Amino acid sequence: MKGLKRKISALLLVTLVSCNKEDSFYQQEVADKVGDVSSTTLSDPTKAGPAPVTLVEPPVVVVEPPVVVVEPPVVVVEPPVVVVEPPVVVVEPPVDPVTPVEIKLACDKAAQDGLIKERNYDINFEPVLDCQWGLNGNRSRKQSNNCFFNARAEVKKSFILPVEAKRICDLKFNFLNNNLKFDDEMMVTLNDIVLLSSQDFSSSKIDNPNFRLSKDEHGLVRYNWLNMFLAPYYKKNACSQSNKYIEHYCLGYTYNSPEYNLNCKMPPTEVSGPMSVNLPKESIFKLSSTLGFQFDSDFEVGKNKTLNLALVSFGDNDRFDCSQNGAALKVKVKYIE
Repeated sequence: MKGLKRKISALLLVTLVSCNKEDSFYQQEVADKVGDVSSTTLSDPTKAGPAPVTLVEPPVVVVEPPVVVVEPPVVVVEPPVVVVEPPVVVVEPPVDPVTPVEIKLACDKAAQDGLIKERNYDINFEPVLDCQWGLNGNRSRKQSNNCFFNARAEVKKSFILPVEAKRICDLKFNFLNNNLKFDDEMMVTLNDIVLLSSQDFSSSKIDNPNFRLSKDEHGLVRYNWLNMFLAPYYKKNACSQSNKYIEHYCLGYTYNSPEYNLNCKMPPTEVSGPMSVNLPKESIFKLSSTLGFQFDSDFEVGKNKTLNLALVSFGDNDRFDCSQNGAALKVKVKYIE
């Protein structure tokens, strides 16, 4: 058994040596051939061997991962919108005539163009028997002294102009009865503006200015009972101040002038007689101007214009003071729209 193992080992050794030799020989032969081929190729290109092998490498394809760009959210802060509105241009309507001169021009033009409007009114003042003593701002008869204005009675009648009426161009008063009688004194007013009175209560002859009726910028006298209450009564031949008797008053005229005597009439106290008043155009335009301001300020647009005609009687302390026997008249108003 041992002899067999030695034989196999020797055989393997011989085979291995033989293989190494052959390998060495083969390597030497390949080297010689390669050397021959190289030398032949270099010395004679026509006898070149096979073409050198060119290695074509496949293209390198680089697949880059997709770039994901995450942009931050864009926050747009818009500036506040400033709206500049254009200025509002208010076109004022033409101003209605308000001064006496403007009213005269407007009325004259309207008359030329045939645009004057006219309204007629019938007015009736009821009789008054006495002062309402102790009522409506009057003193009681017991408290009242002779020769002072202690009480009055006011009878008012209203007539309405149409909505379209803007300014008055003319006024006519036609008293129908010729036997007016009053006690002690009498006054006719239109919207508290004195047209005619038995005494001029705006006169400088009144000792105390507090008892005088005020005048406006046009010289129109405005009635106010508070400015007459307890005022001295200048009664002819009856009071101590009779020498200061104050003459009658008529709007637009001087007392006892020819124009006054022709256009204004009022009987003396406690005497029956006619009463009339025919105002001059200049005074009517002044009156229209003042009434126009009242129309503009006291009444809303689109409403009727009210005129208040009043018959006011005054007394001191007698039983039948403030009495008057009534009056009837026609009023004609001419106006422009």
